[in-house]
Amino acid sequence: MKRTIAVVGLTCLALAGAGAAAAQTQPAKPAAPPAPPAAVPAPTPAPPPCAGPEFHQLDFWIGDWNLTHRARVARDKDEWTDGTGTNSIRKILDDCVVEEHFEDKANAFRGQSASVYDPQRHLWQQTWVDNAAGYLVLTGTFENGRMTLQTPVLENRTKRMVFHDIKPDSFDWDWESSIDGGKTWVAMWKIHYARRK
Repeated sequence: MKRTIAVVGLTCLALAGAGAAAAQTQPAKPAAPPAPPAAVPAPTPAPPPCAGPEFHQLDFWIGDWNLTHRARVARDKDEWTDGTGTNSIRKILDDCVVEEHFEDKANAFRGQSASVYDPQRHLWQQTWVDNAAGYLVLTGTFENGRMTLQTPVLENRTKRMVFHDIKPDSFDWDWESSIDGGKTWVAMWKIHYARRK
């Protein structure tokens, strides 16, 4: 009887050992795949540097124009000469600069300007150069449907350009002079713009 119990006990131990060995030799279950990373929203692109509405205040000027103009002979005389010309206006440098190319063939007069809006000063700035060695720096604003750009006052003298009567295909431009610091103005040059079709 004791022999039988001993045999049974050894058999159980052998089976238990075999089970443990089998458990150790079984391949481990593969780990679960990692969870996909949470979706990261794409960054919002920054707006273009000159996208604000103020940067578009001179957009009415963009295009190709035929010009008819009258120039005063002298500041103190109501005598005028008539002429014609052309002007081509474009936006360049990521739409931040308004570039002008003016030509009056009859008088062999050509000029160019660059205009930009300064958001810190809330002012338009224009620099003009021409083939008569002219150089002008002007600043101004667009208010009540009129764009006015003026030169600095020097010894009470200043000049200004005024864009007015603005329509989709036409507007008027006046070049005015003051000798009293801007209290009174005399028109020296009047140009009518008609969009070239």
